[in-house]
Amino acid sequence: MTITQINHFIAVAETLSFTQAANMLYVSQPAISKSVSKLEEYLGFKLFERSETSLSLTPSGNSMYEFFTKTTREFNSLTDDIRAAAKLPAQTLRIGCPETWSPANFYNKIESYFSERHPEIKLNIECYKLSDLIARLHADKLDIVLTHDFFIPALPNISAKDSVSTTFGILYSKEHFPSVSSIRAFAKTPFLLFDNDIEKRFSDVIRRICSKHGLSPKIINCGQLPSALFNTACGKGVMLFSSWDSAVSNPSFGFLPLDEIMPIKIIHFTDNSIPKISRYVEELRSLLM
Repeated sequence: MTITQINHFIAVAETLSFTQAANMLYVSQPAISKSVSKLEEYLGFKLFERSETSLSLTPSGNSMYEFFTKTTREFNSLTDDIRAAAKLPAQTLRIGCPETWSPANFYNKIESYFSERHPEIKLNIECYKLSDLIARLHADKLDIVLTHDFFIPALPNISAKDSVSTTFGILYSKEHFPSVSSIRAFAKTPFLLFDNDIEKRFSDVIRRICSKHGLSPKIINCGQLPSALFNTACGKGVMLFSSWDSAVSNPSFGFLPLDEIMPIKIIHFTDNSIPKISRYVEELRSLLM
């Protein structure tokens, strides 16, 4: 029996889906299925009842889930105590944010604050695609996520609080659009996307904004952020960005602010293993507002 097998079991128990658990933990579905089977073989009893259409915990599986989750919490608490006694950082706080954001808007504030107020915390700030942020939070690879509020799935035990607000606007090539005074300058220009996983959500935002100005936008998904930015620089499209995105400060691009306010959400799971997670979230909220 290994820690990996236990983590795989917990993920499947919480999602009741080998596929969803595999996506959360960034492993293949066959690998996580084999891992759970090996755990069942080691324990000598079934953890799940499987059928073609459903998956459920057996009574033994439910007991093991409660045991493993309790033991994990106790393990984290014990290691925190040992680190404190050895005067090591008691906890690593992992904060995730969108890959498009400019660090200048938040990094120095957060880093300086935690260095001064919480020297016992080792702070890691990481950036990912929007669609990966919640998945990594759910997989316990992040403790807190900072993101825009249009991509927050309905999950149990999740807390999402408003923080500072950003302004939405249109990113465009200054070379190809030398004179821009309104969104109507892009009436015949495609809007470019770069994330397949949230294409529908972001497309809906673009259509809603454009419809307020009497426009019916053509939307093209470039698949990758560098490709979308390259095509924008070449004048082949424009992008909907926020004032926090790093490309806004690129001298090759212009940015047309729109009358669209988008709050930054601070998200965490209420059953996070870090005892003071809610306190850290409130401090971050006050710091950014």
